[in-house]
Amino acid sequence: MFASSPIIIGAMVPAPDILGSLLWSHVQRGFRLSNITILTTLVLLAYLIQNGPIHAR
Repeated sequence: MFASSPIIIGAMVPAPDILGSLLWSHVQRGFRLSNITILTTLVLLAYLIQNGPIHAR
């Protein structure tokens, strides 16, 4: 592994978090959604990612 690899990995790991938070604020403004609607949507998406769809069991 090259010496620059850990630096690249260290820069790439937080990048999706930053992009996701910027994206959700634009989605919220674009669809005129309330904070509770966004929170509910994020919790539902996290649940689906963790447990998968019901029909996959």
